[in-house]
Amino acid sequence: MSKLSFEKSASRLPPNLGCTITWHNTDASAEPIHWLEGSSVAIVDPPRKGLHPSVINALQRVALSERKAFKAKSSLTKVKDEKRPWILRAREPAVHVDSTIMEESSGIWPETLIYISCGWDSFKKDCKSLISNEAWHLENAHAFNFFPGTDSIEVLAIFRRDSGIAQKKTKTKTKTKAKAKAKTKAKKKKAKPSKV
Repeated sequence: MSKLSFEKSASRLPPNLGCTITWHNTDASAEPIHWLEGSSVAIVDPPRKGLHPSVINALQRVALSERKAFKAKSSLTKVKDEKRPWILRAREPAVHVDSTIMEESSGIWPETLIYISCGWDSFKKDCKSLISNEAWHLENAHAFNFFPGTDSIEVLAIFRRDSGIAQKKTKTKTKTKAKAKAKTKAKKKKAKPSKV
């Protein structure tokens, strides 16, 4: 996504959105926590090889609610002197649309991950990694063939972070369905006459 197209899209938004939108074009693998902290939605568009392992690890850990560890790690990283000038430049948002005042450390972490992929194999690998610990679930995915006659498939996927409540509800529903199924099976057994 280019800066110009983001700016054009952002200019069409109403001024009273009540949120902050930033656009960064950088290597998120250098300091993934910095890019995740304070965001309720994260959009990733990795190269063909897929997400960097540090980004996947950060997304998995955030989703497992290890937020205190991240806050401590993130704060330490911000305090130390950065020796890599490209990281300092990248921390400054290229485009910033703000209609709210947010504190430096908001304690907000992504609940939604929008994944745009141009590599089917890397998407499958990243998807498996994200859902393996049951912290994220794939809510929706669509494949697009923008280049007919080729094997190139673009994927747009939406992942949601599972909260403990959602997991408990699912487990309860599964247990309830299993109990109902067992009762139905038992009734059918009783109803059948035995052959002697």
